[in-house]
Amino acid sequence: MYNKYTKLLRYRIHIISISLLALLAFSVRSQDVHFSQFYASPLVVNPANSGHYQGELRLADIYRTQWFTMPIPYSTNAISLDKAIYLRKEKFGIGLLLVNDKSGDAELAVNKLFLNLAYHKLVQRQEFHIGIQAGMVNKNISANALTFPDQYNKLTGFYDPTFPSSDAGSPTTIYYPDINAGILWTGSFGDFKPEVGVSLYHLNTPGESFFGTGNQLKVRKSYYTIARFDLKGRLDIAPTILFTEHALASELIIGMGLTYEIGKTMGGFQHVYAGLYSRNGIKRNFDAAIIQTGISLRHFDIGLSYDLNVSELSTSTHNQGAIEFSLVYKKISSLAFQKSIPCERF
Repeated sequence: MYNKYTKLLRYRIHIISISLLALLAFSVRSQDVHFSQFYASPLVVNPANSGHYQGELRLADIYRTQWFTMPIPYSTNAISLDKAIYLRKEKFGIGLLLVNDKSGDAELAVNKLFLNLAYHKLVQRQEFHIGIQAGMVNKNISANALTFPDQYNKLTGFYDPTFPSSDAGSPTTIYYPDINAGILWTGSFGDFKPEVGVSLYHLNTPGESFFGTGNQLKVRKSYYTIARFDLKGRLDIAPTILFTEHALASELIIGMGLTYEIGKTMGGFQHVYAGLYSRNGIKRNFDAAIIQTGISLRHFDIGLSYDLNVSELSTSTHNQGAIEFSLVYKKISSLAFQKSIPCERF
């Protein structure tokens, strides 16, 4: 009898521990998706980035998977397509953004579809950008993957999914509109090219409850700055800061990237990139060290990064954080920005 109750007690403690860990993980992930290579997901980090690049068309794809020691690792994928257009000598940007995020044993899935519109204005060596992003968000869970309190079998000490539950009829899918906006400033002062951006998300404060009431999303604010320096050669450095706050959650990414120009003699390879960053929260401890690397090959930018988890969850995750893969394709613009008149040479 003693062994029976001891095993039952250990089992309940084990269940409670896993539940607390899952709740902690869910509370972090429910604060919107994020990427360590945020520069490779331009329409995610700021709606004003739509059409802001050198080229005619840009296609970006970034995939993140993390916490491999959990039964179901969390994964996020974002795909964006944007294009610069010109109307009466004014530059605009249009774009499309798709986001898919999966997390937890309940198979919580978040799907987002956004349309982007941005306006870009060049004033001497400075460029001002403003953008808006609007679309629909779908969230759903798998009821078959959940167990409820009234499905607890007192005879066996386990949950029995065959037991009927009064919660089984709860909604498992919701939809809501979402509106985001951002502004961006870029400058070019010789070898110094700074960039500062501010973006606001959930401006319409939509409700995301599966029960139809409450849980209004608060406005999320994001600020970032990148200072690019040309070191009079083939090497560029770019100190970077990204700060995001949403309700009681906050995140700070700070670090530096280095880009080396290879030249045109290496079979299409143009640049190699390496970066070292840290992620932490203003109201919490150091979270992760981020190691990044990448290459530019013809029209493609290929990136890889790894988050080394050093937070309070590192014991459970064995310091395994997240891996990200990014791929950005840019089509060279066919528009002529300079006009010339052929003439005879004497």
